[in-house]
Parts: sequence; C-alpha cells; structure tokens
Amino acid sequence: MIQTPLDRAFAEMTPEDDASRLRFLGRLAAAEVFLLLKEEPTGKVIDAQVFPIDPEPVALIFDTEDRLTSFHGGPAPYAAMSGRSVAQVLAGQGIGLGLNLGTGVSDFVLSSEGLNWLADVAVQDIGAQTAKLVAVHAPKGVPDAVITEIDARLAGFEGQASRAYLALGELENGGTTHVLVVVNAHTAAQRAIAEAVNAALVFSGVEAAALDVTFVEDQDALIPRLEAVGLRIDLPEPEVPSTPAAPGLDPDAPPRLR
Repeated sequence: MIQTPLDRAFAEMTPEDDASRLRFLGRLAAAEVFLLLKEEPTGKVIDAQVFPIDPEPVALIFDTEDRLTSFHGGPAPYAAMSGRSVAQVLAGQGIGLGLNLGTGVSDFVLSSEGLNWLADVAVQDIGAQTAKLVAVHAPKGVPDAVITEIDARLAGFEGQASRAYLALGELENGGTTHVLVVVNAHTAAQRAIAEAVNAALVFSGVEAAALDVTFVEDQDALIPRLEAVGLRIDLPEPEVPSTPAAPGLDPDAPPRLR
C-alpha cells in the first residue's frame, strides 16, 4: 500500500506530545481529502454521510479516492476539499470527523470539539511589510518545527512561485524581523501563500512565532544577498509532458462536435 503524506504525519505523531499532534492537525487542515456524501451534490449544497458511532456520530474523510471506494465497497459520492474546509462545513453540528477509518493506516477520529477548533483556528494574513527591506542577514534562532511547516506548506504551490528565502530582514525604519521572501510568485497566488505561511506558524507548535512575507521578482537587488545568507526553499516545478497530447485529449481545449 502506498504511504500518503497524512500516513507519514500520523506515524510521526505522539499522543502525549501536544506539538506533534498540532503538526498532524496542520497537515490534515492543509491536505486535500474526500468527504463521503449521502448523494451527489446539488450545486453548492453537500450532505455528508454521518455514521452513528459512540460516543458521537462522525462524518468520514479519506485522503485518497481509492481508500474511500474501498471503504464504501464501490464508487461513492464525495466532495474533494481541504481538511480545513471540511471542518468549516461540518462545524457546530455536534459531529466528529473520522479519517481513513477501516483502512488500517492513519485511522483517526477528531471529536466534534476538535473539529470546531480546527474550523475556528485563526489563520489570518501575515503582517504586511509597511517598511522597506534594506538588507538581509542569515536567519537566527528559527525553530526547525517552523521551517518544516513552511517547507510543507510551500510545496503545495507548485508552479506558482519559483523559490523562497528565509532571512533576518533589516528595515529602513531601523527595525529587524524574520521574513520569508518569495520570488516570482503569481499575483493571484500571493494572498494564499501568505495565509499558508501563517498557518504554518499556527500549526508548528511554537508559541509566539512571528514572520513577515514579502514578494519580489528575480531582478530585485536583494536576490544575490538572499542567495548568499538566506535559507533557500525551492518550490516544486510542474511536470512538462515529454510528448504532445493526442488530439482531443487536451482538457483545456473545447470538445469536437460531430
């Protein structure tokens, strides 16, 4: 059986360790999951299949379609969304959330209280850079847990930025702050990237972690210095097909009509 990222995060979790549980919940919040439904959704309305399991009923999510199909015994209606979105949809209904139940791997039940917490966790925009960066230095004292979470979150933005640098920034007003400088980010993705980085701080398990995010292009004068002293994080590049798609198989092309 192929091990998924959530399987690995679950295996790394220690029930007695608050920080490791928080990191696992962060992975769950960010991951794409498949919510089992009663029936095919109509428009934007979805109706989760709820099972009467003690001590409280639960809705079920799976981190692969194959696992959902195997549990159901065949094709089943589902909604694909992030774990955090599932929590927001189900919050306040007095139901828990079961992950990969019956699969034998990463079986996990989040109580209704935990589900409400996951939906309400404050993930707000990173503090805006109101002062200009005038110099950058090597980062100091950033916990490994924070770096690991940032790396995991940025991996989800394949093709939407080229790389990022973690550095200690010196501001024109004389202040300093740790900053994540993201290079060549698509304008439409910048808000989502900033929110994802903030979520990384929330779920890192490190209290009082703070970080600003700023966006630059390759031509920025700080790039050589960032390359020299910053902690570089490369984002995945989209795979380029080695051969052209067969006629009619391009999903972005209109269908041919007879």
